[in-house]
Amino acid sequence: MHAVRVPNREAQRKIGELKRANLYDSTRQVVPEGDHILIPVKPGAADLPGFVEADLPSRNKVPGLAEAFGISAYDIIGEVAVIFIPDELKLRRGDIGRHLLKLHPNLQTIYMETGAAEGDFRVQPLEMIASRGPAISETIHTENGLRFKLDVTKVFFSPRQLTEREHLTKYVQPDDRVCVFFSGISPLPIYFRRLTGAGEIVGVELNPVAHRYGLENLRLNRAENIKLLPGDVRKVVPQLVRETGQFDLVVMPLPKGSLPFLELAGLALRPGGRVIAYVASMPEELEAKLAPFGEKGFHITETRKELQISPKEWRFVVHATKLPV
Repeated sequence: MHAVRVPNREAQRKIGELKRANLYDSTRQVVPEGDHILIPVKPGAADLPGFVEADLPSRNKVPGLAEAFGISAYDIIGEVAVIFIPDELKLRRGDIGRHLLKLHPNLQTIYMETGAAEGDFRVQPLEMIASRGPAISETIHTENGLRFKLDVTKVFFSPRQLTEREHLTKYVQPDDRVCVFFSGISPLPIYFRRLTGAGEIVGVELNPVAHRYGLENLRLNRAENIKLLPGDVRKVVPQLVRETGQFDLVVMPLPKGSLPFLELAGLALRPGGRVIAYVASMPEELEAKLAPFGEKGFHITETRKELQISPKEWRFVVHATKLPV
């Protein structure tokens, strides 16, 4: 669990700030610690000053999900939670969903994953298992002071990638011209605009619903000098390059499908330009998986193990530079 540690005299002001930013965890108690206060916060507050790990007691004394059902993995996206329930517990999915609502009074609707993210749009199949009043699927998720509107049943978005989104901003150089393939609801373009000195930022997204939310999120976050284009990157990017020139940085955050787009990334980049690609692989197969980078004219500068996505498979983040012809 998470908390922010602040002096007593600043507690009320800080609680107000956290509530306005939707980062205050109302399910846990505020705890005094000498001349300081531990204020419960959501995981999205990890970058705030005074952030600490702290075991704060529940307000409602409801046992945690792990204690009650042996489940600990679920995502909170705004007022919605998405949970993975193993087969042996699926008959109790209604009980699990209602228990989660008791644990988190700020949640309105609980969904259960019913399969892997699928199709060209990477949408997670879901089943609604509990709701506080009318069920919702559209919500606004807040992290690092940024707001992202989305429908969890129609677009791909993972709050677990918050740390990776932050990390990627470190690779954007001042005045970089950046193109994000598969930009979704536009978290990366907005992060790059807010936290870097990038020049023009372009996002391309195939899912028309995600593209629409991306445009709305630009307005929500007052993000300027970002161009979002709908359509298939294989059709959009070549025309974009012909009209406006090549990019300094291409980002491809699509673990299962980035490698087939390396040639397109090479077309989009100037010589010496950089690409950041997600690659899903078992560690022992990674070397073979990365061979296409050299074949398509790239030199790999960094490979980082980022997240375990199955018992045997990891998501790797690969950084590479386009070699001069």
